[in-house]
Amino acid sequence: MKTLSDFLAAYSQVIARREEEAGQRAACHPPIVVSREVGSGGRRIAEMLAQRLGFVLCDKQILDELAERAKLPKDFLAMLDERPAKALELLGASLLRGVSLTPEDYERLLKSGLRALLKLGSVVIVGRGAVFLAEPGKVLRVRVVAPLEIRINNFMTYEHISRDEAAKRIEKVERERAEFLRRYFGKEEATADCFDIAVNTQCLSMEACVELILEAYKKLFPCA
Repeated sequence: MKTLSDFLAAYSQVIARREEEAGQRAACHPPIVVSREVGSGGRRIAEMLAQRLGFVLCDKQILDELAERAKLPKDFLAMLDERPAKALELLGASLLRGVSLTPEDYERLLKSGLRALLKLGSVVIVGRGAVFLAEPGKVLRVRVVAPLEIRINNFMTYEHISRDEAAKRIEKVERERAEFLRRYFGKEEATADCFDIAVNTQCLSMEACVELILEAYKKLFPCA
């Protein structure tokens, strides 16, 4: 198995390459972390923020790229997603793939990777408990919410499924996220004081939410 240093080096390489391709300035800017309710549109808002700021969007796609660069099995990095990684699953995968990875290794990898991204800056991190590691005043911490009915309707549209199935999917994902946070951060959800700004997509368009968040970013980091 590659070392944690190899993994963190991969983070730096990915971000450096993306900045070079996008013609970004060498200096990095304070990061943004986005926590979202399932179906609220938070991931799309994070994507739009990254596009507007020229930041790297850190979500599922970047995990695959990091797996390639760090020469780690993709199924292990997929465990960084917001589902609780079980000890038996990790042990079984390790034995099958000939890689030594314990639940403790996974937790260390997850948190070290998130801290590296927060330190590097110029990133928008979606979920994965990053808000619990974000230092107030150095990261813009965003919460995206919407009423359950709106989120169910959104999920129906995104996934092309029935209302009942959408409601079940939302409940399942929310339960998995709560277990993920409880296992690795000791909390089922972040309280209001963990965020600098919250937006509700019930009455605000995603574009309007992005503008509000960008305005908050400018106020918090006027020199960025």
